[in-house]
Parts: sequence; C-alpha cells; structure tokens
Amino acid sequence: MTPPHAPTPHELVALRQRYRLERERRVRPDGLAQYRDTDAEFGYYAADPYTSPTERAARRDTVDVAVIGGGFGGILAGARLRQQGVGSIRIVERGGDVGGTWYWNRYPGVHCDIESHVYLPLLDETGYVPEWKYAPGEEIRQHAVRIAERFGLYADALFSTQVTSLTWDEAGETWTVTTDRGDAFRAAYVVNATGTLTEPKLPGIPGIETFRGHTHPHPRRAGRPRRRPRRSGRGRERPRRAVTGGRGRLEHRHRQGRPRPRVVPRRVHPRLLQP
Repeated sequence: MTPPHAPTPHELVALRQRYRLERERRVRPDGLAQYRDTDAEFGYYAADPYTSPTERAARRDTVDVAVIGGGFGGILAGARLRQQGVGSIRIVERGGDVGGTWYWNRYPGVHCDIESHVYLPLLDETGYVPEWKYAPGEEIRQHAVRIAERFGLYADALFSTQVTSLTWDEAGETWTVTTDRGDAFRAAYVVNATGTLTEPKLPGIPGIETFRGHTHPHPRRAGRPRRRPRRSGRGRERPRRAVTGGRGRLEHRHRQGRPRPRVVPRRVHPRLLQP
C-alpha cells in the first residue's frame, strides 16, 4: 500500500521509536540462555521417534559431493547437481528420512502458511500438483520423498547419522567427513544444508524439571501413558460438569456454558478453493 504522502522527518523519528520499543519488548538480554538444552533428563525430546537406526558398516569410500542435511535445501542441492550430471551424491541426515523440519514436526494440523505452488519446489520436474492451497505437513514431507526418489538421492544416503567433523586434505584436495556412526569418507565438495527447526526449545524456568505438561511435535513416547482429554462443556445447549482427575469426592460442581461458535464447511480437496 502506497502512503498518501512522504513521511516527514518527525514522523520517521516517531516510527523508528515505535519499532525500537517493540524490539526491546521481544529481545531478551539472556538470548539463547533462556532455553534448556534437550539433553540429560530431556534427551528424549531430541530422539527420533519415527525411525530406529539400523546397523550398517561404516563408510570409508569417496564421493563427488557430500550434502549435510536432508531438508529441502539438501535435496534441492542434490537434485540440481544430478541435473548437471554429478553422479556420486551422498546426503547425510540426522533423521530417518528426508524432509527436514517436515520430517520432525508432525503435530496434528500442521500446515505451511505459504501457498503450495510457491513453497513446494520442483513441481514441474516431478509432475506433482498440490492437493491443498496451503499444504499440510504430511503432503510436504511426501513431496520431499518424491524429489529424493525422482533424482535417485536415496541410493547413497546416510540416515540417522550426524556429521561430527569436516577436515580439508590439502594434498588430496578432498574433504574428510566423519560422523557419529564411525564413517570417515571423502568428498570433493561439501554442501552444508543444515537447518534450525529440528531441535525443540524448552523454557529455562524454575520447575521445568518436574513439569509434566511438555508438548513437542513428536508422537507419544513408548511407555508414557496417553492422557485422556476432559470436556468441560458441549456448547450452550448441553453444558456438562467438569470431571476431576483424582479419586476423591467432588465437593463442588459448577455448570458452565458458552455460545456455540459458527461452523462452516471446510473445503478439503479442491486445489485452489480453500479459504
């Protein structure tokens, strides 16, 4: 939107002051120190709940290109390199499959807020037409798999593997790539395509060690009981009493109602007609 007039120097000063105040409200001086790492007692938050690592022999070979990261950045680099005739491409990915943030984050209802035809790459090359205007996470993850299959990126990939070091060999003019699975292979080129949206951040607040209400976009961990949701109402027509979680007597009972929200049908399959 074009402003009706050019801002005056006084208006620019006021605008910058507003932005400065808003920034100060959001930026904390402790930075990343406000979070707790997903290690020790919280280590299970960083574990892969979708794929169990399988035993394999450590790699000691040589490839043309090593791509660190199997998100869209990594598989796009691999796809474009394949189009240029590069034969030996190895993706090294900490997760059990490609997809990056869409591999790790699979919580119910996750969608991308960018239109599918803009966000999803290589649609023409794979012959895929998005089913949603704003694609759900599973459709995006499956498209990442489609790209990897289309360009043969699975053949030499190392999943459930994390790169631990890169060492340049001046004499051999190659990189030595080592991993946490005992690999030590060589690569003429290395593409660093790691992301930032695969690690959960836990707030570093007092009592976080005993708080049992953590949420994270991972499925229920084995051995942890599934909590049954409790409803406190079903709209204005049929309010119901709250249900306590313990076995003691219910000393007080309250009825609480709310107006029924307006419900409209949701378009699911039309490709470009979702609201």
